[in-house]
Amino acid sequence: MERWSPCRRARNGTAVIAILHDLNLAVRFADRIVVIHRGAIAADDVPERTITDDIVRKVFEVDVAIQHHSNGSPLLPQLMRPATNA
Repeated sequence: MERWSPCRRARNGTAVIAILHDLNLAVRFADRIVVIHRGAIAADDVPERTITDDIVRKVFEVDVAIQHHSNGSPLLPQLMRPATNA
């Protein structure tokens, strides 16, 4: 039996919906990211416009300085600390 592959399905034009909490993994594979915060859509666009410092701070309540790969896609540091309310 052939193993199911979301990446292969996506390349063949099939829509693939995945729920991920690993933002680096989502950025790596997604053409579009929908960020949900408290039951509402906080962002819905390409990774470069949805995974931003402001959105990650608001949704995950952490201080973050997002870096970018040479191809422009966001890269989040592995270690994040709670946001301060200063």
